[in-house]
Amino acid sequence: MEKKPEQQKKPIVPPSQAPGRTLGRDLGEAAVELIPGGGLVTALFRVTHPPLADKLRGEWEKTLSERTNEHSSRLERQELALQDLRSFLTARTARKEAGQAGLLSFFRTGMLASLEKFADGRGDAATQKRLAQQLDATAPEVDEIISSLTAARDMLSGEAEFVEFAHRLDDVLYGKFGKVGIRERIQEIIAADIRQPYIPELARQICMEIGEFNQRVIALASPTRNGQATT
Repeated sequence: MEKKPEQQKKPIVPPSQAPGRTLGRDLGEAAVELIPGGGLVTALFRVTHPPLADKLRGEWEKTLSERTNEHSSRLERQELALQDLRSFLTARTARKEAGQAGLLSFFRTGMLASLEKFADGRGDAATQKRLAQQLDATAPEVDEIISSLTAARDMLSGEAEFVEFAHRLDDVLYGKFGKVGIRERIQEIIAADIRQPYIPELARQICMEIGEFNQRVIALASPTRNGQATT
């Protein structure tokens, strides 16, 4: 049964000595032992009526043991609660970062549409200019998200159950089909002479990489098991 708070906080005081009471009992037992058979009587008396000091010490030791067990039990419960809280917060962080990574996705209403024009051979100077404007306009937000996700990757990589997720996140950012590399290759088209024959092939390659990138972002945000995204 859980003790009341005031009982738990009450200090455990060692039993005090009662020399007068002890002396009186010793004299009484000594007097009885002078009688023939008195030793047996005093022996039985000690078993059935132990000295007050022994009783108090026994109660003190019992209380001390119970209090120690209570403290140990509370510490264990607190430790488990902290572990659960830590796992919950880390899992929530992973879910949050997976959702934030989704903001990096490419859609056909943005740069992907311009790149597909170049891939089809329909890109012109106006398309190139629009692509440059789109890349510049998204740079501040993208840089901020990448910085935040990189910090989250570093934090999650220190948690054993989230190491795999941290690597997935790193792949989305800096991998072969990562956001950073794709934006660098888009910059190549912006800086190139669009009359060059390799431009459509480069644009098709970037579109393929964007498709792979989007799939990795989707996988990152998929339902999780033990905090890790499943494929």
